[in-house]
Amino acid sequence: MRIRGCFFLLCVALAGCTVIDMRNTTDFNAGRGPVAAQALAAIEPGKTRADWLVDQFGYPDTVTRDADNAEVWHYRFEQRHHNLFRILLVFQYRAAVTEQRDMYFKIMDQVVVSSWGDGAKRAASVAPQTADR
Repeated sequence: MRIRGCFFLLCVALAGCTVIDMRNTTDFNAGRGPVAAQALAAIEPGKTRADWLVDQFGYPDTVTRDADNAEVWHYRFEQRHHNLFRILLVFQYRAAVTEQRDMYFKIMDQVVVSSWGDGAKRAASVAPQTADR
């Protein structure tokens, strides 16, 4: 009988140690407000239009011309990583890390033809195509 009672108390105590929340999120801020991470991932060289970049990220921090006389748009983003781990009534851990990210977009005929930078998923050079984005 005592063993059953101890087992019951142990089960109740361990039930209080259940993980109830675990989050790992990343967001971006271009100095003009939050930017969805999906917006950066959606950029397709040869398809994404310059006006779409302005709609999503605002005007670039700098605009220069390269040897091809194409515009090179520079954006500086703050990338924030948030981690949350919570165990019911026992433990909670929060962490946030902020990093500077620079992204560059080469624009020809109002279309992104390549992108690079420390936040880039891909760097490709392609001919412009007509597209909505």
